[in-house]
Amino acid sequence: MQQVMPDHAGSMRWDSLMHYLGPDTPVKNSTGGTWTSDNSRNVVCGTSSAWSVHPSDASVGSVDCDEYAMASTHESGGYPKSVSV
Repeated sequence: MQQVMPDHAGSMRWDSLMHYLGPDTPVKNSTGGTWTSDNSRNVVCGTSSAWSVHPSDASVGSVDCDEYAMASTHESGGYPKSVSV
């Protein structure tokens, strides 16, 4: 994913390290609180997400939502000011 994303998030080769989404982020959530990794994760993996989980064979077990870049970074696809693909 690092090679195909426009900002190469997390790639040392492209000098594009990810930035931790800490309590000092200027973005606010719908309740006026600081945007958190839970907010980002809900955008990508939540029940009202525009994304859908790829169907899997029941023998594989549960399907979990995993995202890159991680929800705890400013580069997350769920972060309002992240890079658009």
